[in-house]
Amino acid sequence: MKATTMGRSLMVSGLGVLSMAAMAVAIPAWQGIPPTEPIFVAQSVPTLRWPTYGNLSQGFHDYHEGIDIAGPAGTAIVAAQAGQVIQAGWDDWGLGNAITLEHPDGSRTVYGHNETLYVQSGDWVKRGDIIAEMGSTGNSTGPHLHFEYYSPQNQVVDPLRYLPALVAGEIPVFQPQVTETPSNAADCSGTTVFAQETRNYRIQICEVSRQLYYFGQSKAIPTDAIWLPAEPSPEGYQAINGDYIYQVAGDRLQVWHQNRVIRSEQFL
Repeated sequence: MKATTMGRSLMVSGLGVLSMAAMAVAIPAWQGIPPTEPIFVAQSVPTLRWPTYGNLSQGFHDYHEGIDIAGPAGTAIVAAQAGQVIQAGWDDWGLGNAITLEHPDGSRTVYGHNETLYVQSGDWVKRGDIIAEMGSTGNSTGPHLHFEYYSPQNQVVDPLRYLPALVAGEIPVFQPQVTETPSNAADCSGTTVFAQETRNYRIQICEVSRQLYYFGQSKAIPTDAIWLPAEPSPEGYQAINGDYIYQVAGDRLQVWHQNRVIRSEQFL
């Protein structure tokens, strides 16, 4: 499938997508380029983090003022740097459901084509906070994130100059934020007291040495996982990670952020 951004962001090359299978496999973005060769190279010291996982399908050029990252619909989109939401909603120039963040140095980042927005204008977010889910809204024919960077002088700049370098042509997968674990979380060395799946995640509650642990793992990106101490709650179980609360509540998984439900998925 190809995804095309028209109008404000004109794509002129093919777009690779990730497999929707549980173990995602990246399809090369451009035909003829071996997967072991970098497609793009970061050019300076990184100041941003990658806003999502996926396949870097198009770079920055005269007719495309940003980069495109293709992935499964619903993939988490995170803030590339801390800042304030100055726009969150529909963009009439082709980006569909879009978010603009303004950062402390006056620079801005733009996140386009999202399916679901989890922030609103005026919100403050930390680097790495989930702000949206990847989608294909606006002028687009396949799920991907269109990501732009504007300097403090309001000049649009290639974001790759400020992002970590690619590894073998692919976006590096960040290690999940975890606590110390007694063993492989996926295997649960103790007693599994709860195990269910949603459309996008595998969830376990595991008891090890009388301590409960919450384990959540993305089906699309198995390395995107988290292991946290958990506790019983009136609805079932919950685990806290900073401002985020992961709740196993009845027949569904809920993720809370700053007293708002940002994800709710029913168990299969």
